[in-house]
Amino acid sequence: MNTPTPDVESVYAALRDAIASALAAEPDRRPHLIGIHSGGAWVAQRLHADLALPTPLGSLSSAFHRDDYGRRGLPAEMKSTELPFEIKGADIILVDDILFT
Repeated sequence: MNTPTPDVESVYAALRDAIASALAAEPDRRPHLIGIHSGGAWVAQRLHADLALPTPLGSLSSAFHRDDYGRRGLPAEMKSTELPFEIKGADIILVDDILFT
């Protein structure tokens, strides 16, 4: 059985356009993007650039919050959480790298 591979660029474009549409509907909102390391961080970087968001971009390490942390231990290259803005009361879009299942 051959399962067709999704066109990742089309899936990304649909995600970008949906976020852009939601932002256009509420122009007074200034959300922050936070990408989950590792895959979600580069998707968030690309969205942040493509949407030309004026707010700082953040990143979140889930290394200590995984249910398999005891088996896996620390990743070889552990990225740190970087949130260069106040999160209390902020509108946040959390981005992971699962674009299609």
